[in-house]
Amino acid sequence: MCGIVGYTGYKDAESVLTVGLHKVEYRGYDSAGLVVLKDGKFYIRKKAGKIHELEILLKEDPIPKANIGIAHTRWATHGGVCDINAHPHISQKGKFAVVHNGIIDNYSNLKRFLEENGYKFLSETDTEAISHLLEYNFEITGDPFEAVLRSVRMLEGSFALAILFNEDEDLIIGVRKDSPLIVGLGKGENFLASDQVAFLQHTKEAIFMDNEEIALVRRNSVEFYNFDGIRLDKRSVFLNYGDEEAEKGPYPHFMLKEIYEQPKVIKKNLDIYTKNGKPTLLKDSNLRKVLSEKTG
Repeated sequence: MCGIVGYTGYKDAESVLTVGLHKVEYRGYDSAGLVVLKDGKFYIRKKAGKIHELEILLKEDPIPKANIGIAHTRWATHGGVCDINAHPHISQKGKFAVVHNGIIDNYSNLKRFLEENGYKFLSETDTEAISHLLEYNFEITGDPFEAVLRSVRMLEGSFALAILFNEDEDLIIGVRKDSPLIVGLGKGENFLASDQVAFLQHTKEAIFMDNEEIALVRRNSVEFYNFDGIRLDKRSVFLNYGDEEAEKGPYPHFMLKEIYEQPKVIKKNLDIYTKNGKPTLLKDSNLRKVLSEKTG
């Protein structure tokens, strides 16, 4: 599975993103990349291979210090394993940067439509079509949020997206449809990730996005909307999840760790629905409270 990490705040985005990428590398990947936004310009570095290769590239070809950015680890679906197919992808006129988990089923039709409207593709990915589609719709609406709304209605398939808009250096737009996406809530900083392990060292307060939701993530605020553009009221939970649980520990790989953790996980889940060894029925409000206390 691919991995997404996003950050907006007061820290050096490159550092936060690269550490976050290492936290999600257990998911498997064949390339990695990141992009930061500074003074209206995207600075992108991406590399086929391990995250270490990306870090070498960042040392050899450094990017400016910035306080906002998005990053990605990719498993190839559309297109081979090479630098140009790695994420992020930038729209033709440099308005949007995108990372994407999932598969766009109508990618071929969208690519044909966009090429007919003057867009040229540099990669073999379905994700590049998303970046160009956002720009196409932005030129119609003049508003990045409206461009996202129009675009997601044109996409078929599964997708989690993290999007940067070059005219707003405080905004990450997150989109979820059939692929996990989580917002981490900090103080003067916020996070977006496909797995909470990416931001646990910074905050353990999070909001899990539901299907067909959009998040406008700024360093001091987060707003949620559905695909109809209706504002949503969502509650945060506390992740009772130790940093050590996000690491491999003594195990050579995460799969073996997960196998040996199965009894612990089963007990943890049974504890939610039992009390003194007996089953208990919980109302939704009480269940939400228990889940926030006992699970990550």
